[in-house]
Amino acid sequence: MIQVFAKEFNSFLNSLIAYMVIGVFLTGIGLLMWVFPDTSVLEYGFADMDTLFSMGPYVFIF
Repeated sequence: MIQVFAKEFNSFLNSLIAYMVIGVFLTGIGLLMWVFPDTSVLEYGFADMDTLFSMGPYVFIF
């Protein structure tokens, strides 16, 4: 089972799709955490990871 997982994971990382998914996810989470005023860390005045854990699954589904 581990060999199958390793093979599939390596083939996923060797494709362009993996890097596009990673880039879109990091861009979306970065925008939500730093740019948009409703969920921005800068608006609250303290670093809260609640935005990452509440909005992250929805960004990843998208």
